[in-house]
Amino acid sequence: LSQLRGVHLLVDVQGLNHDVTFRRRDVDPQTGDFDDRIQTEEVRNAGGLFMLPFIALGYGTELAGRRFHASVGVYGPPSVGRYQFPEPNYEKNERGNFAENPIKFAPQRYGLISNDIIILYPTLAASYEVHRTFSVGVSLQYVYSQFTFRQAVTSALTTPDSQAREDANYDSLVTVDQVGAPAVTGILGVQFRPTEFLQVGVSYRPPVPISAEGTAVIELGEVPAQLATIEGDRASF
Repeated sequence: LSQLRGVHLLVDVQGLNHDVTFRRRDVDPQTGDFDDRIQTEEVRNAGGLFMLPFIALGYGTELAGRRFHASVGVYGPPSVGRYQFPEPNYEKNERGNFAENPIKFAPQRYGLISNDIIILYPTLAASYEVHRTFSVGVSLQYVYSQFTFRQAVTSALTTPDSQAREDANYDSLVTVDQVGAPAVTGILGVQFRPTEFLQVGVSYRPPVPISAEGTAVIELGEVPAQLATIEGDRASF
């Protein structure tokens, strides 16, 4: 940044569409081993386009005869924060069978049904040309985060040896909605320019631990509702 003079405005956006498919292996009933030829229906991420903004405004001038630049901005880290897989349907027909058996139509439900994760870094940055061959920069960042995800869990007492022996009557749905606690992080960077044609830079940012508070709502399935009750919905992560 210290090489920029005057006012600079950056407006950028990335659109990411993560084409993910999921298909579970099943067990050969004769051998009891997983067999790749025996699989469930394929399901696909329908989360659509996930947008990552990057907006920054900066001004470069001279300070004590050396180049100086200050800027403000906000961006989201490169990532895909939205996934949407089939929602399991636990409705039953008049014969008492699942209208759309979750084992077949939502085989990914124990891993993930959906999530929506937002992480943004409002940033204040400054850089200075200490020497014509050496510059330093520092960024102060606020960490904004919000997490929503949904998945199924089972209350079955034993692990079935095949998908055919799964019993979706023991399923319950869990929906987590969390907001991250305010957090601050930073970036330190240096750049070395030995020649006009060669520049080498390195930057460091420490890990960013995120603590979140919110709700974890458990929707008990048919069998769990007969065995348990839920009190409260507060959760911390």
